[in-house]
Order: sequence, then C-alpha cells, then structure tokens
Amino acid sequence: MTDKFTVSSDENLRPVDTQSICSFTVRRSREQSLEQRFKAGIVWLILNGKTEQALALLAKHYGVKVPKVEVGLPKGRKKIALGCYSAKNKTITVMNSDTLKEPFVILHEFYHHLRTTVDAKHQGTEKYADDFAMGFVHAYKSTVDKEIGNN
Repeated sequence: MTDKFTVSSDENLRPVDTQSICSFTVRRSREQSLEQRFKAGIVWLILNGKTEQALALLAKHYGVKVPKVEVGLPKGRKKIALGCYSAKNKTITVMNSDTLKEPFVILHEFYHHLRTTVDAKHQGTEKYADDFAMGFVHAYKSTVDKEIGNN
C-alpha cells in the first residue's frame, strides 16, 4: 500500500491511505492539464523520497542540467534556512535528510537553479521562487482533491 497526501486548509500535508499510486499518477479527469499532472507528479515524487528523480524530470522538462543535491547547509545558513542553492557549484543543499521530502523547499531551490542556468547574473527573487514552488504544491492539492472527491 502506498501513501498519498492531502493538504488541509492550513497548507500542512497529511497522509491519506490509498491502494495504488497508479490511480494517482495515470488516471486523471480530462479537465486537468498535462502541466498540472506533471507538477502534481513532481510533488508526489518529492514527498515519497524520490527527490533526485523529481529533479531529473524537472531538469529535462525545463531543458537544464540536473542540480546536485547535498544534505548540510553551508556555514552561515544553518540557522536561517531549510535549503540553499549555490550557483557556483550548481548544488541544492538542504538542512537535513527530512528536508529532502519537503516539496516547497526543493522546488524553491530548483527555481534558483533554473534562473541561474538561464541567466547567470539573475537568481530570481524569493517571491518568484515561492510562487514557482506554490504552483506545484497547488497542482498537487488540486489533483489529490479531485482523486479523493473533495472538489
């Protein structure tokens, strides 16, 4: 049995029992766009500890190289952030292994990777990185709601 996640009104992810991930990733209503399904699938992968697979799919989708991922933040970042992106090393670093399963953090940092790959001078703003990550989280929430009938 696999786990699915749903999001309560306060944006916290909580597990929901299901029988098959196939129904989550393959069968969809026709109303949902391919892009929304892609985003929901990426969040599902991250929630289920397949962060490197999610990053590989994101990199392929956006036409950039896959960033490296490391656990353990650089000096000076340990108390203020859950994740950090180094454009110099093309590496996403996260606070601990649990953070590897946090879609918002991973996607936020991937946005910085995406922006610095496109324009080395421009890392994007935190607001845009947040919006990028939330777009994926909202797509996931919407997909789960439709799947379990909580329109």
